[in-house]
Amino acid sequence: MFGSKTCYVLRIGTPHVVAMATLVLVAAKTYQGPDNQGGSTGRRYFLNVLPHSGIDYLNVSGEPHKPQISGSLGSGAALFDYDEDGDLDLYLVNGAAAKGMDIVERFPNQLYRNEGGWAFKEVTDQAGVGDKGWGFGCASGDYDNDGDLDLYVTNLGPNVLYKNQGDGTFVNVTASAGVGHTSWGASAAWVDHDGDGDLDLYVTNYVDPSLKKIPLPGTSIVHAAGLLGDIFCRFKEIEAPVFCGPTGLVGASDVFYRNNGDGTFSEATEASGLYDPSQAFSLGVVVLDYNDDGRPDLYVASDAVSNFLFMNQGKGKFKEVGLSAGVARNEYGRAEGSMGLGTSDINGDGKIDLFVTNYSHETSTLYMNLGGGLFADRTEAVFPGRPSLMSLAGPLVSWTWISMGTRIYLLLMGTSIHRWISEAKRRTASETRSSRTREPAVLSK
Repeated sequence: MFGSKTCYVLRIGTPHVVAMATLVLVAAKTYQGPDNQGGSTGRRYFLNVLPHSGIDYLNVSGEPHKPQISGSLGSGAALFDYDEDGDLDLYLVNGAAAKGMDIVERFPNQLYRNEGGWAFKEVTDQAGVGDKGWGFGCASGDYDNDGDLDLYVTNLGPNVLYKNQGDGTFVNVTASAGVGHTSWGASAAWVDHDGDGDLDLYVTNYVDPSLKKIPLPGTSIVHAAGLLGDIFCRFKEIEAPVFCGPTGLVGASDVFYRNNGDGTFSEATEASGLYDPSQAFSLGVVVLDYNDDGRPDLYVASDAVSNFLFMNQGKGKFKEVGLSAGVARNEYGRAEGSMGLGTSDINGDGKIDLFVTNYSHETSTLYMNLGGGLFADRTEAVFPGRPSLMSLAGPLVSWTWISMGTRIYLLLMGTSIHRWISEAKRRTASETRSSRTREPAVLSK
């Protein structure tokens, strides 16, 4: 699983679209062969078309044995029509190779132009979007209202904003736009929070970006505030040394940029009511109108701490209501290792529900919208006796709904980083060169 970050394709006046990617390109087909009664089944199935698509991509993230938490996270992807030809193109974010506390090699992000017929052509250099930061997420939106989709990339270090020139090329305008935040950017979302017709920008931050401050696996750390005591960097299931964090590390507040309407942005995190004094470990973010008041709200998935729901109060102001709305923690009052998330009207009642994917030994959580600004955790009610939701010994980081005939299926995709680390430690060095881990998808009906 390579696309752990959520990416958005947004344009003023159109619904937001969530694009999540694994490095498996599939085409839906319908099987018209005979069934057991001699008729035609019409069953839907998927065909992997990646081998002949022209996409050649390898995600690199840290070291194979993952001594740092930065290497445990994959990178995001965006599907967006950058050249306005009616086909969705593919932008793949990439990371960096590390040795110890140092980055030793950086790898460019890649842009693939959709040629039609499930064929893609790499145009990274031609388009000018091959950023070599240690990338994690991305977001596409028309921030300058010129009719072309622009691109924002979140990195471990300075983020990057690419302006679409409208001729198949982009130009880096990060400095002039004022959006080059230097923390550990995980995800981003474009949102017109004040209804002025310009897209503003919300960026989630994970932990303090100084890799050299993070203790080594198996050591003891003390939280900066002195509240958590000693925390040993060991995985509870196998008592094996693993990378430290996020618990015990220093987090970072997310950042919000207000669009000035002239190609520049102003940092307005605190002024908009979005500042997080607790400095949570934020990963995913999604835009939704959960209370049907016509104003876009924000939901933020945080790792190992409470999630946030920012209610848009109008006039450019938000209020955090996650706990009172019932979406900060699960039904048992426990914070989860939330990572991937998305929205859908799951039961067809006209209200937007939330689905959050979490870490190992936790279910993914379904928050049903009850109306009146309230949600309820309905995970066990909707997925009764579904041990598969907890069976992955690693985080579920992406999901999607699939409609097949009269039934709706939920496809969950995840990684198993700690289990992979345990297995890797039992192999020889020559057997541990791969920096990737995959889990089979879980399909729930």
